[in-house]
Amino acid sequence: MPTLKVPSLIHPNILTHDPQAITDYENDLLVQGKITLGWLANMLSAQQPALATTAKVAVPVLVLHSRSDVVANVDGTRRLVRKIPANRVTVHEYTRPWHKLHNEIAPDRSAVLNNVLHWPHQQLEN
Repeated sequence: MPTLKVPSLIHPNILTHDPQAITDYENDLLVQGKITLGWLANMLSAQQPALATTAKVAVPVLVLHSRSDVVANVDGTRRLVRKIPANRVTVHEYTRPWHKLHNEIAPDRSAVLNNVLHWPHQQLEN
């Protein structure tokens, strides 16, 4: 039953602290609020192979995650990061933002965007 759609159970109020971003999300026609069982099965089965290849990463990687994210557990991101060669990965963990880091309220949004904007320049300097 790979095409069976089930509710994603992701409520907009756990994505960001920004009321306008929540309203925008709720009014976005592309947000369906459902996932298919096929997507879920593929996502789960792809995790181990993805982790197995991270040691071969040959390009710089920027990883952003919040310890307050209840949609994607930060421990999974930490397991991923530990497998990437240390000289290839830059990690920023945040405390207050939720899942949509780039749609957060100030000052968290500014910190996230600042890290994203400066990271390419830092890579060029190395």
